[in-house]
Amino acid sequence: MSHYDYFQNRECEYFPCHTCGDPESFSCLFCYCPLYALGDQCGGSFTYTPEGVKDCSGCLKPHRRENYGKIMEKMTQVLALAKKMPEPPHFPLPECPAAPIRRAAAGDEAALARLACALWPEHDEREMEQELRQLLRTPDAACFLAGDVGFAQCQLRRDYVEGTGSTPAGYLEGIYVAQAHRGQGIASALLRACENWAAAMGCTEFASDCGLDNPDSQKFHEMQGFTEANRIVCYVKPL
Repeated sequence: MSHYDYFQNRECEYFPCHTCGDPESFSCLFCYCPLYALGDQCGGSFTYTPEGVKDCSGCLKPHRRENYGKIMEKMTQVLALAKKMPEPPHFPLPECPAAPIRRAAAGDEAALARLACALWPEHDEREMEQELRQLLRTPDAACFLAGDVGFAQCQLRRDYVEGTGSTPAGYLEGIYVAQAHRGQGIASALLRACENWAAAMGCTEFASDCGLDNPDSQKFHEMQGFTEANRIVCYVKPL
């Protein structure tokens, strides 16, 4: 029997710190779970509080001796998070008297999710919040907020983007302004913020798309200087 994969501290006033059916097998080796920083990719049994804080009080994954190997397998992901990330590019944010434009950061997930679900109502707001939490940590993506009335999401696309001749290309994934605040230049300012970010990331082209049944979006793109690249029909069938 190996001993490096198990440790128990019965003198700790909190032992066992999680409710379990078998205290005899409770391991204290990972007192603080090293996978916590992986967010919703840790593989454990966690929940998120209404404030967006990860709650692992019901998770026993790091405290079961048989899970030592599983914990260590994921440590490469933890080490990747600890790497020094390149400094984010500096780029100007456009002025918008109707609503201040700023780049979204950690802690803005709930505000972003609320606006994103207004644009994409088929999505669940809690799930969207978790997706955005991951996206905000991605160097190839950026989100911008216009006060609490609008948002834009953009990314770098390194696969082929219709109509472009360079890679990566900046891509507008979504943009939304609440109905009561439209017509004040907010969407234009959000788009400029996305374009400035993409240019700072080395892009020479910026692309987007919209549905054929969305004439308002088509008009917005044309007014912003986009040129239509193509129209396609998409197909799918069950297997």
